[in-house]
Amino acid sequence: MNRIEKSEEKFKQLSGEGVPGTHATDPDFQDILSYFIFGEVFYQGNLDDK
Repeated sequence: MNRIEKSEEKFKQLSGEGVPGTHATDPDFQDILSYFIFGEVFYQGNLDDK
């Protein structure tokens, strides 16, 4: 599973099927932010979902 797939899966797990608010105004920025936070940061160390 690549970083983009991981980020989409983790975002859905944490927030359901919602769309981030900034996606409407700046979708490219939101994608970069989501891929970094939910695709990389969440998988470093032993972070739990809380």
